[in-house]
Amino acid sequence: MDLATELAVLRTRLTLENTQLGWIRTGFTFITAGIAIDKVTEALHAARVIAGHAWVKGSHNVGLLLVIGSTLVLLIATIAYVRAAVGLPALPDGRLPFNPAVLGMSGLLILTGVVLSLLILTTEISSPLSSSR
Repeated sequence: MDLATELAVLRTRLTLENTQLGWIRTGFTFITAGIAIDKVTEALHAARVIAGHAWVKGSHNVGLLLVIGSTLVLLIATIAYVRAAVGLPALPDGRLPFNPAVLGMSGLLILTGVVLSLLILTTEISSPLSSSR
């Protein structure tokens, strides 16, 4: 492999890593926003139940949608990152086609999103009206 090709491959790999890190930052932000929205809507829902104006029984829908949606988008972006990185020509120094740290962070954030989604789904909200009876 000549120097120009090697530099082009290296530049492409760095660009792929930068893009994947951007997806990780965005996924982390949306998962955090989903948890915050879940907690805020839980408090608002409790106030509506007390006032008798609640339209729905649960309040987890918006936060759950953000957490699950961002986890799925990050999973898709990680699969695309690995496919693109593996499809590049190998560098002569024997490095892996992808950065293990970037892939590890992606995996950790995907696992976090799955665990938080399961926690949101399985957490039962006790109604303020049922606890006073």
